[in-house]
Amino acid sequence: MNHIRTSYRGLRTIPRLIEKKNSFFLKSLPRKNIHPLVINSLQHRCLHLKGRQEKPPSDSISISNTDDASNLQELKKKSKIQYFAKLTQTDDFKKKLTKYLIIIYAIFIYYGLTYMQKLYKKEKELVELEKKLESEGNDKLTLEEQLRLKEWKGELSYKERHQLFQIRYPELSATKGIDSALEAYDTTQFYDSVAEDYDKQINKEERFIGIKSKRKWVMRQATGDVLEVSCGTGRNVPYLKASDIRSITYVDSSLKMIELTRDRFKKKYPNFKNVAFVQRKAEDLVKSNESSQEGAPQMKYDTIVETFGLCSHEDPVNSLKNFAKLLKPNGKIVLLEHGRGDYQFINKILDKRAKPRLEKWGCRWNLDIEELLGESGLKIKKVSRSHFGTTWCITAMRAEDDVNDGNDVPLTEKYWGIKKQ
Repeated sequence: MNHIRTSYRGLRTIPRLIEKKNSFFLKSLPRKNIHPLVINSLQHRCLHLKGRQEKPPSDSISISNTDDASNLQELKKKSKIQYFAKLTQTDDFKKKLTKYLIIIYAIFIYYGLTYMQKLYKKEKELVELEKKLESEGNDKLTLEEQLRLKEWKGELSYKERHQLFQIRYPELSATKGIDSALEAYDTTQFYDSVAEDYDKQINKEERFIGIKSKRKWVMRQATGDVLEVSCGTGRNVPYLKASDIRSITYVDSSLKMIELTRDRFKKKYPNFKNVAFVQRKAEDLVKSNESSQEGAPQMKYDTIVETFGLCSHEDPVNSLKNFAKLLKPNGKIVLLEHGRGDYQFINKILDKRAKPRLEKWGCRWNLDIEELLGESGLKIKKVSRSHFGTTWCITAMRAEDDVNDGNDVPLTEKYWGIKKQ
């Protein structure tokens, strides 16, 4: 029993002796009362513990050591990937990563709770307004409640959003101009002056944001008798499928732009005869057509296309109304436009850069396209948006026509020519 107690007492002293780096700890043990086998096992245990303390952990590195820090700097010069992989194994990196993950998680929780609270408030207010609308009718709702109901349903236009802002913050709207769209003017002289260098200047921008595919989408829908308004320098000519059309009329207010379109078209389709080039403003299309063809039926079109033209019209709403008047029954209007986007921070950038944009390109790129379409009375068939909602691809038709006319071209036929059996 005494041998066991003494052996146990000696075994307990080993860690302390190793910490003090006492290499003669075995001499201090009472060897008389300890069995030789116990002494041997203690020796092996001692060496094992001593080796574990001297050997650093293999899965972590401390960069507090100057040698390790210098090695990391040398590794950074050779290979950044290896440097980052080595850095992630350091204790300092692991401590900082844990701290940052906790902060990110806390931010995520905060914004998650804020978003859920906003959704709850929206649903609660929407239910109350709909109940009031059903019981009392739309006439009993105040203007703010009507606008608020549209806002929660996502039906609020740009002008109505401004109107709601004026009701909520009258002191701000009185001192701060909220209508950020610049005043329209006749851009004919401007485009005459930039016609020669227009393509060179616009090519880089359109290539960067991928406008080519969208122009192709517009022109693949052009069938029958086609009218292209604001044709510019004829940038859509390469994407026209001449076999799908009977005739095409190009219209622009700039004479120099029209001449460039004529040159480009004749070079691309030298044998196509049913083509006309007309210098007219979009706002005057119906007037000029009526005055030039007295007693004759007015020219109608199966497809009217326009790309980035509404922003440069003096009266875009009147232009869209003219499109509807020049359209055949069940004809279509295909538009590619840019305007206000889906996000407020994007719209602020558009508003801030509106004046330089107008001076450089002659367009007001912060117009509310949805509002213009609503005021024109056109029936919207399809809308797709890209570039944070600032680029609009629109298919519209007359208000009296049927939307489900079955004349849509399938995607496979538009781009690959594969007709659906």
